Amino acid sequence: FLGDAPLNENETAVSSFNDYPRLVDDILQVLPETRQVFVVTGSGPIGQFWNPQLVKEFKRFEGRLTFIRSSDLTVPEILLRCASLPRHSAIIYITMGSDAQGGAYPDEQVLGSLRATANAPIFAAQSTVFGHGIVGGSMIQIDELSRNTVDAAIRILNGESPNRIKVPALGPGTPLFDWRELQRWGIPESRLPQGSVVLFRSPTLWSEYKFTVLAAIVGPTLLSRTGAM
Repeated sequence: FLGDAPLNENETAVSSFNDYPRLVDDILQVLPETRQVFVVTGSGPIGQFWNPQLVKEFKRFEGRLTFIRSSDLTVPEILLRCASLPRHSAIIYITMGSDAQGGAYPDEQVLGSLRATANAPIFAAQSTVFGHGIVGGSMIQIDELSRNTVDAAIRILNGESPNRIKVPALGPGTPLFDWRELQRWGIPESRLPQGSVVLFRSPTLWSEYKFTVLAAIVGPTLLSRTGAM
């Protein structure tokens, strides 16, 4: 978290900023009856940083939402809590890393277990976990952040002074939503933020079998015409 930390002449930064209040706004738009948000963070250094930070960032939702944090829980305890959340709940996945007992867990494993057991939809702000059981939201595109990083590295390798390389911090981009999760939780696309992109749609019967249908119609017609000639 750079803030106003000064960089010397041999340093530059390719940074991003997480806008979790914007993600909460997305949740309230697609699930306006939400009253409680369970925030999943680990107990390691990243979780220890984010917990007090999120208290500040979620201040404007006081009186509207109740936030429950998981930093003092083990992964089995988190799964148990998320399996019995009250009605009108949502889950925000920040990161795990390690839980309260020091066990290390990859995000994909935790998200897979959460999706299998949770009784509330999951949202996140990082594109790396999109497609792993989360509904979606306004996300930082990690592919774009990676390209920015590579571009800066190439410029340094080509002899440019690092302190001359100024890369704007990357914020959340176009909201992404997983069609499969929208269907699972009964969220209509009419509620999605304007400009949202919906991925992982199941093919319709027409799109999947249209060439077979066309062949069945056109084939006999061509044979009939050929026979008439």
